[in-house]
Amino acid sequence: FWQRHIARWRQSGITQAEYCRRHNLCRRQFTYWKGKLKDSSREPISFIPVKVVDTQEKQCLEKGAGSSSGVVLYRGRYRIEVREGFSAEVLGEVLRVLEVM
Repeated sequence: FWQRHIARWRQSGITQAEYCRRHNLCRRQFTYWKGKLKDSSREPISFIPVKVVDTQEKQCLEKGAGSSSGVVLYRGRYRIEVREGFSAEVLGEVLRVLEVM
């Protein structure tokens, strides 16, 4: 029920308040379900294997600056240094943000 209404509202081009008024829906419930369905549709963070490939331009992955306890990742113009004891959750968030940039 709510998924259908939320999808129709997004396609309608009108405000949420106007959509709720036209369809006799409670705005608070609409807002609640819009947030709840958005959260439940998020995909869990997952990691993918990284294959190190040497190129003439630049390596995608290299050992950390003089340290055997980390690696440096290059994502576009961004350089991410990952050291021993890093937070996998934080790294996942950083990569997710860089993916949309």
